Amino acid sequence: IDQTFGGNTAGFVNNTGYPDVLFHTERYSSVANPNNLQWDFPIADGYYEVNLLFAERWTGATEPGIRVFGLQIEGVAVLSNFDQTAAYGWNTAGVATFHVNVTDGNLDIDFTKDLQNPNIKGIEVLALSGPVVNTPPVVTNPGNQTNAEGDVVNLPIIATEPEIDQTLSYAATGLPPGLTIDPSTGVISGTVAAGAAAASPYAVALTVTDNGDPVESTTINFQWSISGAGATLTLNVTLQGRDADHSGGCTVDFYLTSDLGAPAYSFNPTADAAGDMTLPQPVAAGDYQVVVNRPGYLQHIVAMTVTSNAYEALGMLLAGDISQDNLVDISDFSILASAFLTVTGDAGYEPLADYNGDGIIDISDFSILAQNFLQQGDILATN
Repeated sequence: IDQTFGGNTAGFVNNTGYPDVLFHTERYSSVANPNNLQWDFPIADGYYEVNLLFAERWTGATEPGIRVFGLQIEGVAVLSNFDQTAAYGWNTAGVATFHVNVTDGNLDIDFTKDLQNPNIKGIEVLALSGPVVNTPPVVTNPGNQTNAEGDVVNLPIIATEPEIDQTLSYAATGLPPGLTIDPSTGVISGTVAAGAAAASPYAVALTVTDNGDPVESTTINFQWSISGAGATLTLNVTLQGRDADHSGGCTVDFYLTSDLGAPAYSFNPTADAAGDMTLPQPVAAGDYQVVVNRPGYLQHIVAMTVTSNAYEALGMLLAGDISQDNLVDISDFSILASAFLTVTGDAGYEPLADYNGDGIIDISDFSILAQNFLQQGDILATN
């Protein structure tokens, strides 16, 4: 049982030459295989061109991999793992053209369901005077790709052959190490090899060839960029006023130097007594501004180039910012004064003012704060 659905989403792109209105409604079916969308057109024997009109306009499938289906004409699979969003882009019209020789008085078009429900906007059947000259395969360029060393890749290449009685073969040159293409299905898969980033980017040339007479082929080109798998970093920060114990929680943000609008990585590590803290995930190679914050201390920013696993000493955090406004001023003195001569466990004890960590807020803590009076912490510039 097939059903009708209609809608006209804003921003629709149609460069097919067919009227927009043909793409405003569709037929679809949720029925299980093999009884999904099926058409039988009584038709005289002969040669025909079949044009299938597609457009993924459902807002639930703006990204590839949501609606996937197959299609057969006269019992021959002409579309497999077909994804309209991947083939044409979301909210964009596309046409798949096939040439068929009908010999049984019936043009048979059947859909098979993979993910979500198969759908179609229109079917056009044009009579031909005879067999057409073999035409090249139609291949959708997947666009430039980006991965990191160690990534597991599964990239289907979408290709169609207008002549339905032919098969396609796939070949590619320039793939990153660790990746191969299946010559029968066109799926590029594998695990990006360690060290592949050194020769990045890769210029990939992918060729799809039919077995017609004459043989025809289509080649597409795209770029594949590979980054390093990421570096494991151990950072060290020390605290002004502390002789031995620099432990405690910090906030560490990594901003790419090329994009200071938002951090590429944000961490909340806990330093050990030496001030060492190993980040919980790798950081990709690149140039960063590293922003370190800890309550009671001024913000500290360090420029860092990440290339491989490393131990990075970021320096000392300056004390005095009890109010946590990135400035040591009279408000911080007031907080310290209110807690002056209190010890751990007292009602008025303020641990952020105990800079030397000896359990009592006294003249030594006052002296540390006084050294930094009116000093401001580092400020991250913007691009």
